[in-house]
Amino acid sequence: MFNTNLTYYQLGPTVIDNGRLQTLPFDIIGGCFDVVLLDGHQLRTQTSALPWDNDRLLISQLILGMQSVKHGGTIIMKLPMPHKPVSARILHLFDTTSYRTLCWKPNIMHANRGTFYAVAKGVGRGRGKHKIPIILEALKALWVSLTFGGEEGSGRYMVPDDLDFLISMDDLVSYRLDWLTKLGTPLWRVQKTALEKFYVGKRIK
Repeated sequence: MFNTNLTYYQLGPTVIDNGRLQTLPFDIIGGCFDVVLLDGHQLRTQTSALPWDNDRLLISQLILGMQSVKHGGTIIMKLPMPHKPVSARILHLFDTTSYRTLCWKPNIMHANRGTFYAVAKGVGRGRGKHKIPIILEALKALWVSLTFGGEEGSGRYMVPDDLDFLISMDDLVSYRLDWLTKLGTPLWRVQKTALEKFYVGKRIK
């Protein structure tokens, strides 16, 4: 809808005096969309990209998605496979703030890639819906740190503890591992089958 770099909107808790940052469109601030698709990725030709821009893009999309979806709407987000700590925590976020969380991995296109789509249906109707404003503020604070933190003030990579405000890895392993395994098993099966076909094809050639 908007031809722009998602990481250079004003996504902090307060307005930041920086000429690179654009004001968010009103539709995004107001939560107007029934369905929000988060599938942003860096262009290979983007020469101005910083090494940690992938982390910034991920958090930028989360902020935009949570702000722009209607109450009870759906967020669809492309993520690395759910055994990755960042993905596991975002799945936990969706599971606690929506009434149903689904996962889908195409059987053909990109089946052997380490990505899938998380689908959060009924955002704002989950048992943790009251935490959404607090989570949004924490995501915005993290975005500021990723954009202007680091030794030189030009940004930094995300570190494992950055998403502890969603759930710590200790708590995820202790209390949510069975849930995560059940959610991820069909996705790993698709990837396993696709990789087997891929490598068999390579041997035949």
